[in-house]
Amino acid sequence: MFNAHSTEIITGPYGEREEHDRFRCNHCGAHKRLKPGETPEFTCKICMDFICGFCANRLMVDGCTPQEKYLEDMERAITRRLGWERNFREMGR
Repeated sequence: MFNAHSTEIITGPYGEREEHDRFRCNHCGAHKRLKPGETPEFTCKICMDFICGFCANRLMVDGCTPQEKYLEDMERAITRRLGWERNFREMGR
């Protein structure tokens, strides 16, 4: 059974109402809209979480890269760069 990450309710100007379930792609972080009761079409078999169609197509090329791992890698690269710049400035003094 799929539990939606959130539910979206759209109310029109004449009182019409639409409900949609939403889920977040575990690889890119995109939020996708589903009809009520519908389950996401793709699941990553490595991290066992729901992913969008774009990431499902990229999965064969890039492999499983959850958004959290991507952000940790970016943070590590920034920290390394800042340390290198700090050492470079200290050498110049």
